Amino acid sequence: MPPRAPSSASAPAAAASSSRAPAPGPALPVRIVGLESELALGFEPASPGAPHPPQDQLYEALLDALRARRASCDALYYKGGVFLQNGSLVHFEVSRLDDPRTGLLEWATPECLGPTEAAVYARAAERELVFALEDAERSLAARGHEGRLLLLKNNEDRYGNAYGCHESYDVRERFRPWAWVLGLSVHPLLLSALFSAGLLLSLPVLFALAFLGTLALCAQALSSFPGLRRPGETAAQRLQDASAYLLEPGPRPGSGLVAHLALWGLRGGASLFSISARRVLLTGHIEPLLPFLATRPVFAGAGALGADGRYRLTARAARMRTALAAFVYGAWRPLVDVKEYFFRRPFGYLDRSKRLHVLAGDANRSEYVEFLKLATTVAVLDAVEAGALDALANRVHLLGGPAEAMRRVADDPSLRAVVARDAATGIGLTALDVQRLVLEAVWSHFGAQPSVPAELKNALVRWNFVLDRLADDPRTLDGELDWVIKHGLLSAALHEELGARGWELLAAWGPVNQLLEQVAPHVELRGNPGPAAVRGTLRGALGARRFRRARAHVRAEGLDWGAFPPVRRAYLRLKTIDLKYHELSRAGGYYDWLDREGTLARVLDRAAVERACAEAPARTRARLRGEAVLRAAKDGKAKVRVGWDRVVYEVDGREPRQVRLPDPYAHDPEVLAGEEAPPRC
Repeated sequence: MPPRAPSSASAPAAAASSSRAPAPGPALPVRIVGLESELALGFEPASPGAPHPPQDQLYEALLDALRARRASCDALYYKGGVFLQNGSLVHFEVSRLDDPRTGLLEWATPECLGPTEAAVYARAAERELVFALEDAERSLAARGHEGRLLLLKNNEDRYGNAYGCHESYDVRERFRPWAWVLGLSVHPLLLSALFSAGLLLSLPVLFALAFLGTLALCAQALSSFPGLRRPGETAAQRLQDASAYLLEPGPRPGSGLVAHLALWGLRGGASLFSISARRVLLTGHIEPLLPFLATRPVFAGAGALGADGRYRLTARAARMRTALAAFVYGAWRPLVDVKEYFFRRPFGYLDRSKRLHVLAGDANRSEYVEFLKLATTVAVLDAVEAGALDALANRVHLLGGPAEAMRRVADDPSLRAVVARDAATGIGLTALDVQRLVLEAVWSHFGAQPSVPAELKNALVRWNFVLDRLADDPRTLDGELDWVIKHGLLSAALHEELGARGWELLAAWGPVNQLLEQVAPHVELRGNPGPAAVRGTLRGALGARRFRRARAHVRAEGLDWGAFPPVRRAYLRLKTIDLKYHELSRAGGYYDWLDREGTLARVLDRAAVERACAEAPARTRARLRGEAVLRAAKDGKAKVRVGWDRVVYEVDGREPRQVRLPDPYAHDPEVLAGEEAPPRC
């Protein structure tokens, strides 16, 4: 069992010196880690009522500002975007099928060797974006959009749209004889069947589109004959409109039929693939990892205020549906995503080295949490691959499955809810109990090793320290954990608005406020309107059906309509604080204000963050990608495009030359030595 950390600010350092801790050293390899952060884009016009530029235009303005600051190349990536000189990818993540101009800015760190380096590059991304904001605002003003560009590193907007942070870890598949047999027999047959079914189902659609296209060409040809010009052009235009109507989703009923059918087909195929993938992909990782991932929000959650007035450790938990899936669409998410093995690498399941893509985490502002989240997961993965958590996976039964258990964890800031059961004793386990069991198993694993990487030893000590503090009083971590810091800010503001019963009143009026947020979030109820005025306003805002639900709740709880306006105003103030905590800007959101005051814990070297803005990691293939981008910016003889695993040189009059980078750990610059000083992009 790990030592109990002293209850002081120097606890990590004190516990690190314990004789019972594993000895640090370089013997164990540190795996590659990466982060993808989705950031919300918004705009605050200088003049009230002025039009808002679409989000893709906000993204383009930011991207132009980034490219003016750093060397970059167009990305060989199916979502587009650019790779920067530090090896990072920036692209626009479309969030709505029927509106491709709506979306998020996604920043993916380069391949980093170990959790500390990944946390450094995540912090460097924030810094680069903050410095680019001012130039982006000037660019928007030149296009007629004067105002303030807003960038939020959070996990859910006010309207319930979910996004956040994805984590990637390089893992080594554990050999399972039955998985090996299925991988060579049943799974390939399923892949072949899915491909054949997709081809057969697409033939009628392709034939119909080809038929419409042929008719459009014929109509266009007819328009060249005297007397048939106008009817020919009209027919051609209508046929083109019909094709667009079938292909492109829009507000008209039935539009985008082909796209929607394709999506339903993909969802069905991905569901079948997921069933099979659970038997052949990451078979030794998922089950031992789930107790840790489902309860990790106790220290890794970013905190979120719901429209129902309840404070949760994470908004992400409400979106979790299953442990593993191969297709992500709509609001639901799996804890672990394997879609790349369905779309891009269908036979990648045969590789021993794989990417574990975790969707169960929050986008964090606290660098303490960012490091702890990544480092503890790496430590757990090391123990999993050694088989040290197999017994624990059989012992800890998550109630309702991992997704439901994670929701129970998120809904309980008191950390007392039973979320699992000990199969050996039948005793109920809280999230802290599960985390403590995982930590003890991981600590025992590393204690048996001759040496341990220093950053993982540091993580184990901090992990132990945090669990101790959470068990004693979570408020003592108001300089470390996002959810605790934010809860303190919200509680102080709520006490000013509603007094000591603030959280109780918010929860009591939660169902009414939630209905209002769904259909009329702009309603503020200013002043002190009487009960009749409040009822009238809500009846008009909610509509008859929703108002009946609200009225039934008010009657059942014995509430007074006249008490709702101050609760509504308090909620709106708290929601502003909730979002402002995550803001990236020169002025800074609430997290940055606290950081500048020196009240928050820091674990990352500021000089390393500064270097990471301009330099790629030196010990992964990101170094080669970064060098290719820099060389392209210095020379002008060719065009260079860069991907995660390749660099393509295009010189006028010559065949494009491709340099493949298949090994993410390879970083020898000789790989690029033969290239003829490739130029700008």
